[in-house]
Amino acid sequence: MPGIVFWALMVIAGQIGFFLAARIENEVWGPIALLVLPLLIFLAALLFFAHFFRYVDSDHETTTTPHSE
Repeated sequence: MPGIVFWALMVIAGQIGFFLAARIENEVWGPIALLVLPLLIFLAALLFFAHFFRYVDSDHETTTTPHSE
């Protein structure tokens, strides 16, 4: 996966986090959610995509083991 596509997906994940956090209208939890929720969704997406695309090489062929080059 090209790096620009990966980071575009990360930005979209962060924006989803901001959208969800903005829906919380509590005076105490609203500001906390605006700080924490986008970060948590960003990290979850980062871990998912890093694991999911771990074994895809430059030729877009899925391998079962990492390259030892």
